Amino acid sequence: HRLLSFDNELKRAYEYYQNLILVIAHRSKKEFKNLLAIKWTQLPQALQKVQRTLRRHKQEIYNSFKYDTYTNGPV
Repeated sequence: HRLLSFDNELKRAYEYYQNLILVIAHRSKKEFKNLLAIKWTQLPQALQKVQRTLRRHKQEIYNSFKYDTYTNGPV
């Protein structure tokens, strides 16, 4: 990941994205809460809207972790 060493904002965005993928794969409410605990002002601007959207829909996301057999598609 040599490219990530050139830009801190890109690195933070990549790490956030990878953590989100892991949270969804593990269906972990605790890990998701940790991800939401990150202050959106510390995230790159492009991800601030993502963070707000995830917070707005956190209950639905928790439900998708709990009721994985009842879904209209993947998260």
